[in-house]
Amino acid sequence: EAVLSLPGGVFQPYSGVKTSVLLFRKGGTTERVMFLHADNDGYKLDARHDAPIDEDDLPGLVAAFQDRTELAKHWAQWQSRHSREGGNPETKEWAEQWWFATAEDIKANDYNLSAGRYRPLSQVQAEHRDPRELLDELAAIEAEILAEVEALKVSLSENRL
Repeated sequence: EAVLSLPGGVFQPYSGVKTSVLLFRKGGTTERVMFLHADNDGYKLDARHDAPIDEDDLPGLVAAFQDRTELAKHWAQWQSRHSREGGNPETKEWAEQWWFATAEDIKANDYNLSAGRYRPLSQVQAEHRDPRELLDELAAIEAEILAEVEALKVSLSENRL
């Protein structure tokens, strides 16, 4: 039914490796597998793994798994829409932490269940500023720093007299 990809270090101090949990359904065949990717499990990923943090992807992923039939329709529509727009759906933006792969795709990949293998490409749009603008900003910051350094020098020389 699904593969839940947990962040590396979830089972610290026993293991720092990345872990996936396989969710099976008794009987029947599987046409598609849902992949769920957790960046955060609600705890700080350190050696003790016992300090709670605000970021916790698991409740949202549980809800997504429970709603997987509807989400599979949404996934199919997304893939179909991007295919009609003239591109491979794997090259379009997908911002969700879940996605699907067909049993055929998994078979073609030697039954590899690594979630990243089937995740659609995520193209984050970076802001590119004009280099001249950046240099002007840098020069202004440098001038500010030099003025502060000069003020400190004056202050130090006045205190020494």
